[in-house]
Amino acid sequence: MASGTYNNASRNIIIWEPNYDAHTAAGVDNAVNVYGKSRASVEGGTYQDYQGVKAAFSGVYIENANSTNYSSYFQSVNPNIKTVSDFSGNQTFDTLEAGVTKYRVYWWVEGQDIDTENGATGKNMKLNLSFAIA
Repeated sequence: MASGTYNNASRNIIIWEPNYDAHTAAGVDNAVNVYGKSRASVEGGTYQDYQGVKAAFSGVYIENANSTNYSSYFQSVNPNIKTVSDFSGNQTFDTLEAGVTKYRVYWWVEGQDIDTENGATGKNMKLNLSFAIA
């Protein structure tokens, strides 16, 4: 994968990394203890790179699961859209062509994002979408 709009069988796939600049305490601990990140880099509000799986694998420990160690299995993922935690301002996610009557949105809550960890999300998760006609 590369940055930009990903295409799968003529479908545009847009990857969005919300609130990349803020992490829960459990997420920070997860980044330090599991992924070997420095606490200062995670708490500093900078974007944290993560790895996408590009081929089936076995026998790889999570702390080594990256494209540097296993380039045939993993690839760095760079989201198309990154937004800060206060979501200041509206963000254009996509533009629909005339005649579109359906639009699919998948909310994927897994992966190597440092906040994707059982203790990081707390008890509730919320997804708000709003659509407008320009």
